[in-house]
Amino acid sequence: MFLDEMAATLHNSIFRYQDALTYLRSREVTDEDIKKFRLGYGKVIRIPEDPSPERARFMDEMWRGKKLENRIAFPITDTMGRVVGLAGRSIDSKDFKTFATEEAKYNGFFFGLSQALPYIYAENKVYIVEGYFDLIAFAKVFPNSVATITSGMNEPQHDLLTTYCDDIMLCFDDDVAGHDGRDKALKNWGSDKRKRIHSMSIGFKDPAKALETMKLKEFTKFVLARARGAQAI
Repeated sequence: MFLDEMAATLHNSIFRYQDALTYLRSREVTDEDIKKFRLGYGKVIRIPEDPSPERARFMDEMWRGKKLENRIAFPITDTMGRVVGLAGRSIDSKDFKTFATEEAKYNGFFFGLSQALPYIYAENKVYIVEGYFDLIAFAKVFPNSVATITSGMNEPQHDLLTTYCDDIMLCFDDDVAGHDGRDKALKNWGSDKRKRIHSMSIGFKDPAKALETMKLKEFTKFVLARARGAQAI
């Protein structure tokens, strides 16, 4: 699919752009993280030829790829590791642009899913955060983590995760939208005793900010303690 080829091209080029690398390192993203999550970057985006209607929709919604130019590219993969979406984040502002295939929307999608899935299955548990950088931060401590990319969890996402595990731990942002997303998830699925859903707070706006503030060693100890406290409730 054209998204796989695009993601590969953007990933292969990212280490040529010092401005992108400087920005990522300021967010505590390492070269290992870049490789693990296949982050990319490009000044000019080329859209591979593909007869699928998804390419036509991408061309329309993403302005023929211009919404990804000069942005960190985050590939969104399915359980098989196929790229089913691409998001771009400006290195100068908090502006995000996201595209996902219709199949991904129907089945549910997360950032970091293919990387986390073996750990989710082994632990019978998943940690859910909101954003791309939150996921990269949290996965340093809990590799069984995924990001919703929004301040909540929808039904396809819930159904997808509960195929692989019984325990869901929410760690949404500590703001109004994050609290609303947490409350809706607990209301919708909290009464299901077979699939346990819990929530934890780390006392910062989000995990990414916590990592940037504390650095990895202290962040790890802090988050582990918070998780133990949440599990004891």
